[in-house]
Amino acid sequence: MRSLLIVEDEKLIRQGIRTMAERSGVKINEIYEANNGEAALEILRSHRIEVMFTDIRMPRMDGVELVHNLKSLGYMPYVVAISGFDDFSYAVEMLRNGATEYLLKPIEREKIKEILTTLNEKINEKEKAKGSGSYDKLLREEAYGVAFFAEESLDQIENDLIRIPGMTNAAGVLLTGEQAKIFPEEYESIGAGLSRLHQGDEELKFAVAEAVEARSRAFCIEKSISVDEPKPSVSEKLQELSKELLSENKRTRRIQMLSTENHLELIKNWGALFDETRRGRIAPELFIEEMKKDMQELRDVYQQVMSEDDIEKSRALELPLAFATISDYEDEVITFLIELSKRLLQVEDEEPMQRKINQAISYIKEHYSEDMNMATVSNYISMNYTLFSYSFKQYTGQNFVTFLKEIRLKAARDLLEKTDEKIIDVAHRVGYENEKHFLKTFKGEFGVSPGEYRRNMQRKEAEI
Repeated sequence: MRSLLIVEDEKLIRQGIRTMAERSGVKINEIYEANNGEAALEILRSHRIEVMFTDIRMPRMDGVELVHNLKSLGYMPYVVAISGFDDFSYAVEMLRNGATEYLLKPIEREKIKEILTTLNEKINEKEKAKGSGSYDKLLREEAYGVAFFAEESLDQIENDLIRIPGMTNAAGVLLTGEQAKIFPEEYESIGAGLSRLHQGDEELKFAVAEAVEARSRAFCIEKSISVDEPKPSVSEKLQELSKELLSENKRTRRIQMLSTENHLELIKNWGALFDETRRGRIAPELFIEEMKKDMQELRDVYQQVMSEDDIEKSRALELPLAFATISDYEDEVITFLIELSKRLLQVEDEEPMQRKINQAISYIKEHYSEDMNMATVSNYISMNYTLFSYSFKQYTGQNFVTFLKEIRLKAARDLLEKTDEKIIDVAHRVGYENEKHFLKTFKGEFGVSPGEYRRNMQRKEAEI
């Protein structure tokens, strides 16, 4: 079993369940804990949880509401409801809404062992069914392609796609010829690299190599592409100028910026490396190699003052392709550097950004129906792209893509409730040119398709 989440507001009970799970005889790679439903939902969104034990009565968000919210995840863990005798009716409701088992307090060790053993067998059977017959059959009998992307993007793809075993720090799936045709458009935002079509298991290693090659470019241009996608044309002069950022002097300068109070300059210096890579002036493989060198030198220079968590984080940041896109990776790097710099200096960043971010938010709310991205908005308020990305997340608590998505989907929901416009017209009115992308995004957020949402609202109005 890869992952178990224990949701219980009483710490002693939570730790007791953890201990019983660890001693159950079932191997569990990762065990996560949460003291309420809201915290659990954050973990469920950032990690693909296989089994969840959840209490019913909890503050902020109880177990019943938590189970209802699972529909928005795009996947469904096995759920074990924990209840006292008086709450058994709620456990029954949770079973109706997707829970697999229930436990009555006081919790017995043997019952924990029995449930974990049963669920582990189900997980293994499902993996075996998914990974053996269909996998070998596709390799033997059909033309297939390979898609390669960040592990964190697994939650966004269909559960029935065949995973390629043995891949580390990333995920790969085997695709039929038909799936390969639509994959780049269907999953454009995950920055996947796709191979050409191949046939026979002896060709798999070539398909994987092609997908890996395409993945590094997809990461930089922030959309899924095939290995045959033409590379951007960049003059040798611009490439040479950009390579200056990879020099030892520039690297040292970036590292030294952490010991200054000028966080604006720190962001600009590091952001230049990301911007030039994004524009195609620095090759993906050179950027990846450079970031590894930067993180290693960071540890060499500041090892005396870095905590174990800092060192662990810097090692994780040596692997850019573990992140879906270069912007996702940049957010993590810049946030880490600023926070480390603040701790080094024990000062607060005093750059006043609130006014500009408010200006950006107003612009987004007025123009969300248009073709818009982070570069458009940062240019509008005359702010450096990297600085805007960092500051926007600091002030709003969300990255730009999530913020824009929520505004567009709220507007779509209003249109579905108040108008009879066709779904495709609603999609276009809120800024989605691709109807399939709109349908997938809407269902991922609300758990139902736009059409189902409209019908549900109409039924509610009729009941009133």
